[in-house]
Amino acid sequence: MFATLGLCVAVLFLFLRSDRVRLTFGGLLAYLAVCTLFGFIGSRIVFAISMIPTTGLQWPLVVHDLLYGGFVFYGGLLGVIAGILLVTKVMSRDPREMLDFAAPAFPLFHAFARIGCLFAGCCYGIPWSWGVVLQGETVIRFPVQLLES
Repeated sequence: MFATLGLCVAVLFLFLRSDRVRLTFGGLLAYLAVCTLFGFIGSRIVFAISMIPTTGLQWPLVVHDLLYGGFVFYGGLLGVIAGILLVTKVMSRDPREMLDFAAPAFPLFHAFARIGCLFAGCCYGIPWSWGVVLQGETVIRFPVQLLES
């Protein structure tokens, strides 16, 4: 839910700035569609790769992680960058200009998504003397996600 909210805020931010790079609404939608797809795929691929040390290179488990696993921000970031470069090439635009245009949207999305991580309990901080106790745990943890956000 929070990742979707972050995506909406990032897209609104980009829409409000789109006149700076002479980007039409249709062009923004093309970037959004490709980048969302590439970001989703990239985050799942990096998640599956990150699980190999834990589960081993067993193809049924790797495929399961690709289809039903979690998300890794850096994989999503790499996927979105690849999506921007692809659409930029198709639209014959300057890649540097479009990457500079899109760059502020990444931390906007990430800030909302990390708050979602805290609420979901999927990513947690280190044991600490004060902080939060996640559901099903008895250890007090420093809320790294809130600090990042």
